[in-house]
Amino acid sequence: MPILINGLKLLDRSDSSVDYYMQDNGEHILVACGEVHLQRCVKDLEVTFAKIPITISKPIVSFRETVMEGGKTFSAITANKRIQIIATAYPLPENLIEFLEFNFEILKKIFTSKNTQTSEKKNFVSNLAEKLTSCENKLQNIILNYLIGFGPKRVGCNLLAYMGCSGFKDIENDIETIEIDIQSENSSTNTSKISSNDYDIKETLRVGFDCAANAGPLCAEPLRGVCIVVEEIKYIEEEIRDIYGPFQGQMISTMQEVCKSAVLGNSPRLVEGMYICTFTTTQEYIGKLYTVISKRRGKILEEMLTEGTDLFVCKAYLPVVESFGFAEELRRMTSGLVLPQLVFSHWETMFDNPFYIRKTVEEMEEFGDQPVLDNLPKTFINKVRRRKGLQTDEKLVIHADKQRTLTKMR
Repeated sequence: MPILINGLKLLDRSDSSVDYYMQDNGEHILVACGEVHLQRCVKDLEVTFAKIPITISKPIVSFRETVMEGGKTFSAITANKRIQIIATAYPLPENLIEFLEFNFEILKKIFTSKNTQTSEKKNFVSNLAEKLTSCENKLQNIILNYLIGFGPKRVGCNLLAYMGCSGFKDIENDIETIEIDIQSENSSTNTSKISSNDYDIKETLRVGFDCAANAGPLCAEPLRGVCIVVEEIKYIEEEIRDIYGPFQGQMISTMQEVCKSAVLGNSPRLVEGMYICTFTTTQEYIGKLYTVISKRRGKILEEMLTEGTDLFVCKAYLPVVESFGFAEELRRMTSGLVLPQLVFSHWETMFDNPFYIRKTVEEMEEFGDQPVLDNLPKTFINKVRRRKGLQTDEKLVIHADKQRTLTKMR
């Protein structure tokens, strides 16, 4: 590994089009201009800079998870049977999600930095309240009155509400408490510590919610645009000897469990990234261009003829998971005269239910009772779960009766 890291640094110095850095989770990232450039960089690492054999896996694509419906409640109980958490999940509108993603740095500064200005906090809270007008009235009132946090990593586009607090004022008080705690920890003379049972409960809920938002129930990918509402926390007062470890740890795992159950029970969906592609081509090859795009689940946005020429400028959306090998296939189909320019555009929800099962009599008569084999979200979920070492529900034998050989060879 040290030899590879040294080779990556040398490659970064020698090629101005390459960018190399390491993420917080320890992954080493090599950024190139395209697939062909990346293949050339890997070849240079093997031959010139690192001089070691490199095994390349299949491309890894990030997904997100969300919900389409909301309102169904689910519950989970701690291991010592002392506390029960009841929660539900709601989908957030797209403009609110985009607002939270756009203000990622402001959220990060508010919840992690000590030098955040009070006016900046108030502006963010007021802007957030304006964006909430696009939500349903019920969800809007819940968020305004009971919002206690964001996720994942305290700064994401998912919301956590607990019906036992007092809304935005609660968040501002918690921010001030965090800042005072940081100052008291850094000071050797100040031994005071601000804490309360209510604050400890909310902090435990935030940690459990953060774990669930960072790894969703479908394929352990981050959640996007989900509001988890903790409706009630029931306390069971019994004298029971606790043999299940620290109580806060039990609360965190229970909160994580109920969040995942709420997402699974409110029509979960997979969210995929989308590229916006720009092409310049002539009328001769525009039909072949459309064929390649439609084959990869792309969507044509516009087609404009450049004045004074026979060139067309086309724009289309293309799923990130379908983009590998796209440029090579396009060059082959158009004799190298069409080159795509891909830029990440947005996240788009896949509306097919990954757990769809035929239930009506008409569907059973026409298609049978077997699972839907061409369910694309389910296929992606199984691939990601298999790569991460998670359990899948794939069957080795789908049609056992069709494998029988009844004829006898003579």
